[in-house]
Amino acid sequence: MTGWSEKQVEEFLRMQFRLQHTQWRQNYKKAKFEIILYNNVPAGRLYVDRRKDDIRIIDIVLLPEFRGKGIGSKILKDLIAEADQKKLPLNFHVEMNNRARVLYERLGFKKIRDVGMHFFMERPPQPEKNE
Repeated sequence: MTGWSEKQVEEFLRMQFRLQHTQWRQNYKKAKFEIILYNNVPAGRLYVDRRKDDIRIIDIVLLPEFRGKGIGSKILKDLIAEADQKKLPLNFHVEMNNRARVLYERLGFKKIRDVGMHFFMERPPQPEKNE
């Protein structure tokens, strides 16, 4: 749509990533950045900020060819288990038109508030089955 060459698109995406990464590093100094691997192939990225009062998913993205394989569900379920074990809410911002909202709602996340073009969603910690 832009008329850019493949090289120009790649340069733009790299610049956009660097700017976003820098902003998140400034705003979430203790956040952990991870590359998501699927069969040892980079499939996406995950930024998580584990704080005293909550666990915040800053960003979770899978490349299109890795979506629908249960990778995102597994990562979210692991984070949910961690949050439940620590008795902390798990939360994040999600774009209003993001199709993954259906998954988030199925996993127990609720819309807490509208924030511009995003929803702030949260899943409170669940008590253990034998509590």
